[in-house]
Amino acid sequence: MNRRKPPKKKIIVLALLFVLPAAWFGNAARLTVRNDRACGATAEAASESPFQRVLDEYSAERNIGLQATVILPDGSQSDASAGFASRERGCPASAEHHFGIGSVTKLYTATLVMRQVEAGTISLDEPISKWLDLPYAEQVTVRMLLTHTSGIPDYTGDAWFLIRYVGLPEKSWQADELVSVIKNKPLDFESGSRHEYSNSNYLYFPLK
Repeated sequence: MNRRKPPKKKIIVLALLFVLPAAWFGNAARLTVRNDRACGATAEAASESPFQRVLDEYSAERNIGLQATVILPDGSQSDASAGFASRERGCPASAEHHFGIGSVTKLYTATLVMRQVEAGTISLDEPISKWLDLPYAEQVTVRMLLTHTSGIPDYTGDAWFLIRYVGLPEKSWQADELVSVIKNKPLDFESGSRHEYSNSNYLYFPLK
């Protein structure tokens, strides 16, 4: 009696179900150790800059810890932190702590895009083919990217990307690298026909 071998695809899925959570917890543990080390470091004295005062006031009003960096057009940079990274441990927030920013950056990106729209530099209804050479660029507009109605697949749904993402926690992924993950994949639906959140939409603005 011949025993059927489990399908190769099924083996891969089962492996991912084990590897990805294990890698995620490993990365979380590494981040915890790093932040614990930052708590043990000698904190630098806070500056008296207006920028620092703004953060101090914001932190005090909302009872939160935060970091912020401002980079000016001339390249000069101001960094500040306020509040606590761990209130239970009495650990002040510092530039050495790592906090996940996630999709908060999409708000900044959308604001900058809309400023360009107001200035007349771009139009919301222009196809992205004006700037990008992609198979579906002619049917996708700036507005569709902003509103997640483009149909462009989400790169975070790609299994091979996820393996590399959790396996390379220190890697700083560039927009063009992430675009390459989904560049040759078909649209998930006809552009403009419906809404579906996709992180890929906001990858294209830095490439413009």
